[in-house]
Amino acid sequence: MRITFLHPELDFSDGTARLIASVRATLAAGHEVSVISRKGSRTGNLIATGATCFEGELPTHRWLGAFAAGRTRDRVEELEPDLLHVTSARLAPLAARIADALRTPYLLELVRPPEAPLTYSTAQLRAILLPCPTLVEKAVNKGNAPRELLRVIEHGPDLTRDWEPRPILEAGSPVLISFATLDQEHGVDVLVAAARILTRAGRKLNFLVLGNGPEEDNLRRMVREFELSSCFTINSPALKHVETALIQADLHASSLRAGSLGWSTVQALGFGIPSVVSAINSTFPLVEDRQDGLLVEPGDADKLAESIAVMLDNPQAARQMGVKAREKLMGEQRLEAFQGQLAELHAFAIGVAVG
Repeated sequence: MRITFLHPELDFSDGTARLIASVRATLAAGHEVSVISRKGSRTGNLIATGATCFEGELPTHRWLGAFAAGRTRDRVEELEPDLLHVTSARLAPLAARIADALRTPYLLELVRPPEAPLTYSTAQLRAILLPCPTLVEKAVNKGNAPRELLRVIEHGPDLTRDWEPRPILEAGSPVLISFATLDQEHGVDVLVAAARILTRAGRKLNFLVLGNGPEEDNLRRMVREFELSSCFTINSPALKHVETALIQADLHASSLRAGSLGWSTVQALGFGIPSVVSAINSTFPLVEDRQDGLLVEPGDADKLAESIAVMLDNPQAARQMGVKAREKLMGEQRLEAFQGQLAELHAFAIGVAVG
């Protein structure tokens, strides 16, 4: 069967990380896979999976929408997919138009909670895919999503490794890593403020934020104004594996204000990197405070700085929390569950179309 993914941009984001894992799983299930997306820093990662990648003219402005939608529809029509898999609510209106015009069934995937009613095709939409159970009620209440169409497939990164996280005491100047879309929801500004608090207290610590997004310029300006340029780096590299960055990390932080923990955060926890994470609904099934990580109130830079300092001052306890987090996630066999559930959902959606 032929499955075509529609994805906004192949940037360094959790959405793209999940897309790449989905493509690998779909290829492994024996399907022919194509992806339509704007190019970005992770285009090479996608091409390496063996999927066919097409540059997409996906709508970014309303006045361009009709032209871009028409050209994207033509591309989808050429590919003749048995199923469309759409990876973002931003593409929901486009996907609905294409699916109706071509009479092609599709899946709509949400990587963050909807803030407005979703646009979808009642005739062709087979399921709405969510990354965690805590998004179900918001999808229903805010997105007006039919409850009977909701399916949850939790993040399932590959957690195999041939290395051990290095003890904090062995690091001359510890490295804290964070993966985040550079927007208000992901709270990187909170991490920058926490970095200033720690630096003013005399802490020697390097911060590395990997990601891109609309707030990048503002965050870089904030780093300069807080005189953190020597210890705080924001980058969106074309890494083949996120593991390449995690090997260099002593600590990990996620300062989300809302939403759900991303693919890379689950990967950091699963690799055993001692983590400080925002106490939002999606966190609680993954992290028990002071057992397998530290939880902080969203948006509280002082508490975030305090918790990072606790990790630095108690390296053995931090290491043990990382070990427990890895043991928990390894025991859940998330990779196998992700691959199996996605294969079942694709088969269901295609079966509905054929039947």
